[in-house]
Amino acid sequence: MLAEQRNEMIANCFRPGVKNGHYYPLMPRHGAYLLDFKGKGERFARLFRETWTRIPLYARRCILKHWKSDDVHRFAVYYSPSIELSDTWDGKKPGDAGYAHRGGHSLRFARRRIEKMPDAVVCDLIAHELAHVCQWAIGEDMTSSDAFDIETIADEIMESWGFDAESIDRWAVEAGVTKFVDVDKLTESQKKRLRARAKRAGRGIGLYL
Repeated sequence: MLAEQRNEMIANCFRPGVKNGHYYPLMPRHGAYLLDFKGKGERFARLFRETWTRIPLYARRCILKHWKSDDVHRFAVYYSPSIELSDTWDGKKPGDAGYAHRGGHSLRFARRRIEKMPDAVVCDLIAHELAHVCQWAIGEDMTSSDAFDIETIADEIMESWGFDAESIDRWAVEAGVTKFVDVDKLTESQKKRLRARAKRAGRGIGLYL
């Protein structure tokens, strides 16, 4: 009964936003909605739901348990999950297409980048960010650990779910979004600086070293 009352209360809170086109149901049963102030989130919401159904049950349960945990208060998140299509966010780098932060309770996706991506690539991106939520959920150090290692583990998780961890980078290069660097034409000093930069940044820097 308490769960039903909670779900009804959540639905009542989001109903006005759904009606005016700012919120899109993702998993209403679990209180998950997409926020898009520009009212263009229908495609992304559909792909999010499609991605979610492809994720193994054990991982979905892990993510939902984390979103509903008291851990949310530690990260000063008003409501979990907070999922948004946005033009920018604090700390956004030029190559970022998605961002899981605040303990995995907040997910941000770059609207303009999403609009250009094929459906399959968007699904892979969503899976990648949800893999980060799993990392937060199992207690991985997501703030002080090496960014490259964090991204590599997320790639391994999403691949275990059946998604393509390389499609985002391939698309970025093919679409001309990411600069392709021919390392054979670089000096050893330039290669060293680029490797260091890639290691600090993790995914998104677009360097094939």
